[in-house]
Amino acid sequence: ADGNPGTKWCDNKQGDPWLEYKYNDSVTVSRWAVLGSLGMESDSNYLLRDFKLQYCFESTNGNNQPIEEWRDIDIITNNTDNQIVRLISEPVTAKRFRLYVTAGEQNGNKTPRVYEFTLFGSKASSHSGIKARAAAAAPSFDSYYVVEANNSGSEIGGLNTGVDSIETDADAEAEYYDLQGMRVANPRSGNVYIVIRGGKASKQIMR
Repeated sequence: ADGNPGTKWCDNKQGDPWLEYKYNDSVTVSRWAVLGSLGMESDSNYLLRDFKLQYCFESTNGNNQPIEEWRDIDIITNNTDNQIVRLISEPVTAKRFRLYVTAGEQNGNKTPRVYEFTLFGSKASSHSGIKARAAAAAPSFDSYYVVEANNSGSEIGGLNTGVDSIETDADAEAEYYDLQGMRVANPRSGNVYIVIRGGKASKQIMR
């Protein structure tokens, strides 16, 4: 979430590990991305295999007591890719999202190695993005890491994902997004954009 593809989240505690982003206000997420370990670690077995994006559905019961339920947004199984960029067909609005890992390695072991986890979207109340800042991890760095929202600015947590090196399909129509995750209809020369082409992404300078 720090925008540095040289750092990673790694958790070898018991149980299914998860990485949570928590925002002060509701946000709407329409795309997400994960950067794995290849390029930084040579063992392809360390690539995430089975994982999913979830959101926390919050409500109250008949006694007006809060209820929290984690619901799946997108599920990935048997993954062998290092960079994953996924569209969410029906964008989800919530305050809390998390990456939940059930197999962090190709052999089924739990331990995840995630170099970037990114959410793309906007504040639910406006068309501007959200800038996230990393909070201090718990002393034991147990199975969570919270990224809280800063309501100023326009980035959403971990936008600089290091997806520079994803190969693109030159024949597919390109979609352009600025570094705040907002779609750009008319990209300008000299600016840096995230380019989605053929379901894959790259970070490019417009010529």
